[in-house]
Amino acid sequence: MKVKKAVGAAASAAAILTTLSPASITFAGTSYSMQTKCTELNGTPLSKPSGFVYQNTTYMPLFYVQQLLNALKVNNTWNGNTNTWSISTPFSSQPTITMTTTRGPMGIIINNKWFAHVNKIVTDDPSSHKATTFIPIWYIMKALQAIGLQSSWNGTTWNVEANYTDYTKDTATKPGSVLGSFTNLSDAKAGLLQYPGGKVMDYSKVTGTPVWTEPSFVNVDLRFDAPSNVNAASIDKYLSYHNSIMAGLGSVFMKAQSTYHVDANYLVSHAMEETGSGGNVNPIALSKNNLYGYGAYDDNVSAYAGTFPSEAYAILFQAWEVRNNYLNPGSSHYVKPTLDGMKAANYASDPDWEYHVNDLMNQFAIYLGDNVTSYQQYNASNQPPAPTDVDSPPVYYINGVTGTVTPDAYYQSTVPVYANAGLGHQHMFARVLHQGDQGDDVETLQAALNQQLGTQLDTDGIFGPQTAQAVADYQTNHGLSGTPGVVDFNTWNSLNLSQPETTVSAGQPVQIDEIVQGMVGNQVTEWYHIPSVNGWINSMDVTLNNVYKITVPNPSSAKYVSVPVMAENGKQIAILHAGDYVVSTGQTVGGKTQIQFNDLLSGTPESGYILSTNATLSKVTH
Repeated sequence: MKVKKAVGAAASAAAILTTLSPASITFAGTSYSMQTKCTELNGTPLSKPSGFVYQNTTYMPLFYVQQLLNALKVNNTWNGNTNTWSISTPFSSQPTITMTTTRGPMGIIINNKWFAHVNKIVTDDPSSHKATTFIPIWYIMKALQAIGLQSSWNGTTWNVEANYTDYTKDTATKPGSVLGSFTNLSDAKAGLLQYPGGKVMDYSKVTGTPVWTEPSFVNVDLRFDAPSNVNAASIDKYLSYHNSIMAGLGSVFMKAQSTYHVDANYLVSHAMEETGSGGNVNPIALSKNNLYGYGAYDDNVSAYAGTFPSEAYAILFQAWEVRNNYLNPGSSHYVKPTLDGMKAANYASDPDWEYHVNDLMNQFAIYLGDNVTSYQQYNASNQPPAPTDVDSPPVYYINGVTGTVTPDAYYQSTVPVYANAGLGHQHMFARVLHQGDQGDDVETLQAALNQQLGTQLDTDGIFGPQTAQAVADYQTNHGLSGTPGVVDFNTWNSLNLSQPETTVSAGQPVQIDEIVQGMVGNQVTEWYHIPSVNGWINSMDVTLNNVYKITVPNPSSAKYVSVPVMAENGKQIAILHAGDYVVSTGQTVGGKTQIQFNDLLSGTPESGYILSTNATLSKVTH
């Protein structure tokens, strides 16, 4: 770690360059001559304080030593009440050398450890005429040597050598900040171990040259599992420590990693970035179980953000979504299987998104006594493990649900049912399409126009002027009314794009046993499986009758989010989580409410009771 030479540190320290008037001082009945000295950084003068020789040792004013260290961004403080000078390096390693002095009224402390007891003399500084602490320069040089700074003294000039400077990483919106300085590259590299993405600059030349960049979580290949110290127990402990609403879901994060082979540290850290913790929890995480901001478009976050049947399901879905659409080569948003690859694919609008997640991944690694070197950096030749299943999204099983079909805004009395949620996403009419719209429904439209008109539109899902003209041509050819070039429900139906497997009637009661996250048009929504017709219906077209959400006294606190489920005899049989969907009548008898639920990881149907002292139930309609 070393700081800028003439351009950097010297410039920042120019304000302390001053010439003091020599004088003499008297103490213990003897007069000592003050002489002008010089402090330098890499040969560039910084200040000219006065010093004096006592008992064959030069005493230098501590104030100017502190100013030099401040120019190097080395934290140090003087406490006159305790007579201690404390120095702290930007990382927690202990001094490279130690002293054994035990006598002297003043103490030097390095990284919270006693380094030396030394003599001091307090006398007036000839410049400020204020009482100033002077200490032997030999001890000053030894203290700086202990933190990696070499210096030389010729009786008049004290020169500190600091060629290598450590910087934190640059982000999209601000450059890295200086951490500190070192005389050799190996020490500088060691100083960056806990600063992934930071760099070492060599300022032996005035311009400065980058000579090392610490491996970063931004470039970690997210298709590889996190190291073994990231496990269900360590995740739960870490989340509880940070008072996270996800405390207790460690086994789910590990299930997501083992199923889809998406780094569990990333999954935890990304969720931490989106949800917040303690008294600053993202409202959509609490109200919608949405841990990753899925569908939360900036123009109306609360309205567009998707709703999930549990936080656990949101974790599994995120792992599937990221692996399937961002990390697999050839997938729809693949650039590179890393945080910066996801950002390049416009995963998030925040220009510093990948750096925020990088910092949180680093924070978790540090918590475990680890660093980025334990993680697989991306290389084009990497051979990651294959996921167990990425063809279809994970399912939330919830047996015993009853609901009633409601009229759809466009389909009215008969609502379409599809073989899977993906087909529903592509074919169900959900919005009037205009030039400028984007989405899979636009891609479906373009493919149909090519087939009907023989046009050669790019099926890119972008409704441009050529698509608008093709729509207008089709409408003219088929005598369709409405605004030319705008796709309304009649135009969509004329193209035979709905293509449901079957339909159900508005007002019809239905049984539901599975939920998956999906979309209709460009809107995120859940889809429900109806076993009687073995098909999937858009959740906005169903009113649920007996589904409830587990609500705890303080959903923002890790203390309350785990909810025990009891058997009739009072024995605990399972643990659910705040926000989970369950089936119930909603009636509480004798302080307990009966529920039906399915184990998320196995799908096994279960039943039991929750105590009203632990949680209550809130009705879910859609």
